[in-house]
This record gives sequence, C-alpha cells and structure tokens, in this order.
Amino acid sequence: MWVMIIAASKPKGYGAISSVKKALREELVVRPTRLNLSALRENRFPRLLRTRLTPAKLIDSPDGITLTRREFLEMTGVATVGLSPTLKALETMALGSFELAEGEGLVAFTLGGQERWVIDSHRFSGCPKLKVERYDDIIHLELTGAKYPGTEIPADFACELRRSVIGWRMKLNLTLGNFMCEVPFERWLIGADVARSDVNLNTFVCSLNASSHIVLSGTAEAEFFPNWLLRLNGSNVAILSGLGSEIVSDSIVVSLLDSDEPSLMELSEPKRTLLVMERGQRIWRMEFGLDTVDGGKIFSADDPFDVLRLEASENDVGLCRRAILVESHAKEAKLFFQPDGPLTDNEGKPFALPLRNARCAVAFDPSGDQTALIAQFDKEPVWLCVDGYNLELGDGPNTPLFEIVTSNGKVERICCEPALLRVIAPLPDAIVEPTPVPDGTRIAFVTSGQPPIPPKRPDGIPIPHKKPDGAPTPPQKPDVGVVDVTKKTEVTVQLPTQPIIRVWRPDDLLVLGFEFINLQVQGGQLIRTDARKPAYIVVHLPPQSIAEEAFPEGEKSSVRSPRLPVKSRLAGSSRLVFIVPDNIRSIPYTLEALLRACAQYELSVTTTAQPPPPPPTPQRFRRPPALPGVVPGIRTQPAPPVQPPRSTSEQPGTLQPTPGAIAPVGASPKTIGINPPEAHHTALEVPYRLIVSPSRMAAWVHSITAVTRNGRTELWHTRLAVRSQDGRIFDGRYIYGWVQDRLKVLSVLTDEDPNSFGIYYRTLRAIWTPGYKSRPAPSPFESSLDDNSRHQIVRLTGDPMTKDWTERVIRVNRLMLTSLGAW
Repeated sequence: MWVMIIAASKPKGYGAISSVKKALREELVVRPTRLNLSALRENRFPRLLRTRLTPAKLIDSPDGITLTRREFLEMTGVATVGLSPTLKALETMALGSFELAEGEGLVAFTLGGQERWVIDSHRFSGCPKLKVERYDDIIHLELTGAKYPGTEIPADFACELRRSVIGWRMKLNLTLGNFMCEVPFERWLIGADVARSDVNLNTFVCSLNASSHIVLSGTAEAEFFPNWLLRLNGSNVAILSGLGSEIVSDSIVVSLLDSDEPSLMELSEPKRTLLVMERGQRIWRMEFGLDTVDGGKIFSADDPFDVLRLEASENDVGLCRRAILVESHAKEAKLFFQPDGPLTDNEGKPFALPLRNARCAVAFDPSGDQTALIAQFDKEPVWLCVDGYNLELGDGPNTPLFEIVTSNGKVERICCEPALLRVIAPLPDAIVEPTPVPDGTRIAFVTSGQPPIPPKRPDGIPIPHKKPDGAPTPPQKPDVGVVDVTKKTEVTVQLPTQPIIRVWRPDDLLVLGFEFINLQVQGGQLIRTDARKPAYIVVHLPPQSIAEEAFPEGEKSSVRSPRLPVKSRLAGSSRLVFIVPDNIRSIPYTLEALLRACAQYELSVTTTAQPPPPPPTPQRFRRPPALPGVVPGIRTQPAPPVQPPRSTSEQPGTLQPTPGAIAPVGASPKTIGINPPEAHHTALEVPYRLIVSPSRMAAWVHSITAVTRNGRTELWHTRLAVRSQDGRIFDGRYIYGWVQDRLKVLSVLTDEDPNSFGIYYRTLRAIWTPGYKSRPAPSPFESSLDDNSRHQIVRLTGDPMTKDWTERVIRVNRLMLTSLGAW
C-alpha cells in the first residue's frame, strides 16, 4: 500500500485576514453573552458530528437520526464484515492508499476521495503545537499544548502509524485519562473500527458561572473518532454542580464544532466545543430561576429533560463564552406552566398548561445570565374555567411557541398564547355544548401593569417599530383573545370573537344558539363592551323548513313516476336579532333572562323590512279595548333603533295610526336597495331559499320556562306577535303586558277582526333570496317554489325599486318557530 504525501500551505493574505478578524473579535469583547433565540425557536442548535453508524449507535444516539440509503447499506455492511476477519482484510485492501496533506500547523488524511482526519492546531485553544515525522514505513504525529476550546480538557496526543502486511496500523495515546489503543488505521478512518481504551479521569472541564462547574472523574471507557469526537461511558463520569442538585451522567461526548454548525449564542467565538450529557435512568433536578416568574410558575411532574448540551467557545485572546441547553425527548408533556390568578380546570383543580418538546437554555455572562425556556403546547387539550367561560386550550396550526426569557433574574419576554379550540359559556339553567372557534384563534395570558418590552438588536439598541419605506406590509395577525390577571386575584377574559353559545333544554326540546354583539360574559353577567356602540342579542334557530321534491299532476301535464326516496333539502339556519336598549349596561347571564330579553327588546331588521302602510281609513281600524286596572303596572321596554334617533311622530301609533306613524326607519330604502341581511339583522329562511323578516313592530311571545300540564311538556316555541308603542303585545285575540317581569294576559278579544291592530301589522316581507342580483345556483330538484317564484316574491314585497312595493306584504295568520321547524 502506498502513501501519497502532499505539502499544502495557507493562502496568501491569510495572516492579514486573521489579524483583522482578531481585531474585530477584540472589539466585541465587551458585549455580553446572549442566547440565539431564533435558533432555539427553530430547533437549530449544535449537534454532534456523525461517526460511521452501527446498530448500537443508532439506538443509543441522543439526537434523532435520519438514514440515507448509502448510510443504511454501510451500517449493515459493517455488521456483516465484523463477523469475519478475512473479510476485514479484504475490505482493507479494497480501500486503497490514503493521502496525507501537510501545512502550517495542519495535517489532513484523505481516503477514498474524502478527508477523514484533519489535525488543525488552529482549532484548539491553549498553545497548540503539531509535530509530524515521516519515514518510509512509519509516520509520527504529536500534538502538544492543545485544549478543547472553552474547556480545560486536553487534546494532546501522540500517534504512530506503521505499515503492516495489510494496510497500516495506528498506535494512539491521548493525554486525557492515559488513553492507549491500537487499531487498523484505514478501518479507523472510515469508522469501521473504533479506537477504544479504558481511562482514569480527574479533569476539571470548565466553570459556567461563579457557582457552577463541570468535572470528569472516575473510570470510564473512551472511544475516539477521526472527527475529534470523544465518547466517555462510565459510572458518574460527568458531574455538573451549581444548578440545583448535582447533575450526574454516566455518558458524555466531547466534540469539536465546525464553523458552519449553528450556535446557542448570538455572539460565538470561532473556536468551539460541544459537550453532550445524557440523563439515562438518573434523576436530574435543575434550577434555572424560572420556577416563579411574573405571570406564573413552572413545575414538572417528572424529570422533564433528557439531554444536556454545553457549547463552549474561545477566541485567540482567551475570551470564553459558554451556554447550556437541556431538552426533552419524551413524547408526553412533563413540564407545566401555571399562570397567575385564581384559574381552575374543569375538575376544580389549579389550572396548568402542559408543555412538550421543552428546551431550556442559559447563556452565562459576568453581567448576568440570560435564560430562555421554549416549548410547544401539548396536543392533548385542557379546559380552563374562568370568568364565566370554559376555554379548551392546546396546540394548533401555527400556534406560537411558549416562551419565557429572563436576564439576570428579570423577565424580558413571556409569550403564552395557546390555541383556543372550543368555548363553553355555561348557563345555570340549561345545557351548553362546546362551540368550535375559527382555526388560528389564540388566547394570550397577560398580567396587568407589565409594560411591553420592545425587541432589541444584539447590541442592545431597541428596534424601531416604524416600517421602512418600501417594506412589505406584514401579514394580518390571527385573532388573539386575552386572559388578564390583575394583582393575581382578579381575572377578566376578552375573547377575540364571540362564539355562538349553543343551548339545550331537554325538558321542552329548546335548542337555540346565542351570539352577543358588543356584549361580553363576565362573572355571570352580560356586560356591554363599548357604551358608544349598539349591542345586540342574536338568537340562532335550527333550520325551520324542508324543501321536498314536487311532482306535477293533471291530464295535460307530463306525469312521471316518482323515484324513491323523494329528494329533499334542509334550509339553512334562521336568526332573530334583538336590540339591547342603550340604558341597559348588563343582563343576567341565565337562559330565563335571555328569553325574557328576547320577548321585551325591539327587533333589529333590515331597512326594507317595513310594516304595511296604515289602513285607508281609520274607521276600518278596530280599536283595542281599554286596558284593565293593571295598566299602571305595565312596564314598557323602549329600545333605540339601529339608525339615528327618530321623533315621536315617527313611532307606530297606539290605537289609530296616522299617515306619518309608519314612516320608514332611517334612510330611504330606495337609496339603499336590496342586499343580503347583515349579521345584526333578523333573517328567517322560511321556506327553503327564501329569506323573510317581520317589521320592527314585531314581538315574539314564548314561555320563559318549560310548560308541563298533566305530565306532558309542550314543545318550546316562540310566536310572531305585534308590539304597540306603549309596550302591549297583540298576539291574535290575546293582548299581553309585562307585569313585574312576567308576561301576562291583559285582555282577550271576542273575535279576530282582520283589521285589528294585532292582525293587520302581523306581516312578513321577503328581503332576500340567493341569486337575486346574480344567477342563482341551480335548484337540486323541482319543488313547489322555483327560483323564479322566489325572485318574484322578493321583488314584489321587498324591493324598493319596485312600484308600490310597500303595499304588498305577506299576511301571517300564525308563525311559530321551534327546534323542529316553523309552523
């Protein structure tokens, strides 16, 4: 076997460039050591260089390993070759000759076209000197005065390479622990054989701060690889003191880091070492000063961390920077964050957020250490019960990481924004189902009184918030709600969007969805959020109608035999919207209070949902009978309109309407035209694909509680009625009034005159149909109402552009809304 020796020298100008770099590094000496937070968030931190893989290494590796096809074949090949000495010899012969390139303080061995072992004295700290002696059959290598950068671990060695019958053999002596071994050199270069020796250790590694340090001690088995990776396995081989109780490991790996490897630190020196300790079956109790911070506390149910990494760097003048990183490899959450405040889970226990894939890093600096804890929220959600809400929190798409950063014991940044998955606003007198929220919705835990901390550059200068000219507009942030803790005793919740609260009352099959606009649930009350804006209670009802396939009949029609089953389509949901009077600041958050408010408050309708014009002559309008003696006890509930205030003459007349009594609300419908109803407008899909609405004179009559007679409970329903200006409600022959928060019958008419107040104004208008302004989607089948019929009904009764449209209304004899549909 031949050895090719190539002399190499450093490029011209290397010394000048090195001097410039050295000057720049000396200029940065005063800068404190800080963590590379962006790298930590992205899981970009220094990892061990790979050695040739074996099945045992693959199983025991502290880092996740992805195998290429070539590496898999190599790994299986090593296992096969290891069974036969003859095959080992054949493999050594097949490897060919290695090349040795020598330069100033540098020796490189190349085999198979790849650099296998590079001895570069410039990568070490101390006063390294490399000596090389070459003879025909012997090569001597010696490195003295070298240390792994940032540590006191000696890197000195003496190596003798001697030609044998088949290949070369290497005798290697390391100063650390009196390491001595002999292996086939070529096989060692490619990782097929390992340089292994027993060692006795009593080595101080380094100090982290004034109270913590790492030492190597005891007897261990050492393995040395060509990429300068040294693995030590033995009982109590590595001990870290000063960060809580002693951190003891039976395995530690020491390795040089390449320049292109990421760093734990923002400012890392050019020469770097990585030490990796594994917990194994031992118990680690670490203290990083994060147990209690402003905003909450961190605790663990078990050993939360499995691996410790120490990155030590050093420059040419001896300045050392060090940082450690501990991380968890467990699939389940072992770390928990308990926010401040009287927060409980759905079992009444103190609330805590489980954290997975946790990693905690510390950058050590004489001016004060910087600590960061970064983790993901657990995939298994948890429930938070606070301020009248039950919030399901967990991990979700694009959910930001949990993050706490402290400097010298003071919080620099805390980010706790788990994904909000579902919401329950419990009612004491009904069943409330969880309501999903839009993807990307989050809840932020904050503490009142903490000023926001602006982000900083590495040099400590605050980053201006002004967007530079020409910079792209940042993407819109997702909706974020807030759990605000004040003085650790008071908690308020602000949801980013108000969910629809789905309510069930099994006794009478009441099924409603409540949505609140400018209202917030707080401590058993509905509180108006902004006194300057209108507030609404939106009541969502299940589908109220079903369209069924129709079949024409008659002698002249082309009768076709129905194909079973007969096709049908369920209508969309319907809603009633009620205006909360301006003088109402809060409403009890109970089902009874909500149902009572829906019966008392004015209906919010579109501008085109107008009542019919007054009758031609007042004589045809029958006066309601005089009210009984309980009239003074009636409490009316006036409600302001959505539009600007109107004069009294614009209100509907009580007994004898005048031509000005039913004036259009707000702006003229002709100036607005017909449009789909907005979210704060009443819209009933009755029948299928036809959106109708009563006028603002409408009232809805229903029982507040379940009605049971003779052991039978009637289906909950609400009936369309008419409200007069003085607050009376006309429901067919019955006239109701509110007496001490109870709706009571004031009088009963002897018959139902079609010209009576309660019947004449009990009307609907068709305000919209899908495709009214564009081509509608094709009907799924032929039904009693086709698209043209629905279009004509809207045009005739609800389109201000149609002549005499106010004259045409849909007269209603009876309209009841239930969980089983309209009747």
